[in-house]
Amino acid sequence: MKLEEWLTALGLFAVVAVVVFAISPSDLWQGGGSAAPASLAVQAGQAGLLPVTGVQPPVQGVAAAMVQSVPSTQPLRITRPQPGLMPFEQAAQVRFSGTIQQISELQQQDGQIHLWLNDPLGQEQHLSVAPAWFLHYMGCSLQHDAAISGTGFRFDKSNNKALIYVKKLIIGRNVCHMRNDEGFALWSNQLR
Repeated sequence: MKLEEWLTALGLFAVVAVVVFAISPSDLWQGGGSAAPASLAVQAGQAGLLPVTGVQPPVQGVAAAMVQSVPSTQPLRITRPQPGLMPFEQAAQVRFSGTIQQISELQQQDGQIHLWLNDPLGQEQHLSVAPAWFLHYMGCSLQHDAAISGTGFRFDKSNNKALIYVKKLIIGRNVCHMRNDEGFALWSNQLR
């Protein structure tokens, strides 16, 4: 045989070997053989399944799964927060309601419409709603002295008068969704 024929045969053998290793079960190459542990056979028998034997019964179209914890030989890895970082906590959802006292678009800050409400107790609430184009797209028109209500997020837990980021805004019978359950803006392309 020529050198080219040996190289071709060796290449084909390598491809077949890679395919065999890729489709073979992962526990085939580990020590201990392919027999199931006795505890799994007992658990399978207790669960109403057939015990593990050398002959497999025909598939009958019923899917069954057993979850068994496998003892790990590696130590449990505990992650500790890095200095200067805080662990993640879900932002508190708050309800708001009242009449709109002021509507402003803060282009220099965040480009969103901000509202100041007077709630039924006479307290003032500051809301960050959404960009004007998104409100227009959603069909949510804001008017001075309109009664609104809804839910939002207050990310600053230490200040009860902190800015509320609107999640859902109710204007009359119209319900407008501005943010998802995690507080991400629905007008952002980061959700794709």
